[in-house]
Amino acid sequence: MSENKQIYRLGEYMDRYRRFIGEFLKMSEIRYCDKGELIDSPQGEAMHSLHLVVSGVIECSFVSSTGQKKITGFMESGVFIGMSALDGYLNHHTFSCRTSAVVASAQVEKIDSWDTDMLMSLVMIQTNKVRLSANQIIDQYLEPVQVKTARLLLELARPPKEAGGHEVPQIVNITKQDVADILGVSREHASKVLSEMQKSGILELHGRDIIFYPSKLSSLTSE
Repeated sequence: MSENKQIYRLGEYMDRYRRFIGEFLKMSEIRYCDKGELIDSPQGEAMHSLHLVVSGVIECSFVSSTGQKKITGFMESGVFIGMSALDGYLNHHTFSCRTSAVVASAQVEKIDSWDTDMLMSLVMIQTNKVRLSANQIIDQYLEPVQVKTARLLLELARPPKEAGGHEVPQIVNITKQDVADILGVSREHASKVLSEMQKSGILELHGRDIIFYPSKLSSLTSE
């Protein structure tokens, strides 16, 4: 495919995505959720709505057959949750608020009444999302755990702010076990990597709090 066609298709996708979001918000209920609140039905039950994260961070997790909670990722602004509600499948994950969040929710009954253009927009969004996710997995598969850790912390941090021209340090509250579960490594490995990053002056560890300057972590991910 030529570069011009790629640019055209990307522009077409973004335009359709913007229109879709606008229509979705018109028919949705805006919810203001507290930290720890469930977004929909928990793991093992059918979800009833499609949800769009407007702000905040949503945690995606599941309980394994051994009873252990495993965190598989975090959803931020612009991400849809609850695709299983469209086909009636049971939900394999639980989605809860990692922080306070604003979520737009539309019941399945409303989605069933969408016109063809809206449904095709949703299909296009999901197709591109899957393709992007696959590319990210491939790109990051061979990355060192230190780089993966930096990416995770940057995703969980609030947008960087400056005070008087100076960068403000960010604080992420997360356990070493959660870091290990998300990155797919042992707790010991995650703890060792975090300790090495602290010795290098990249971050500071204070109990569950990880303190860092985003610019230092960004330098790791861009190498």
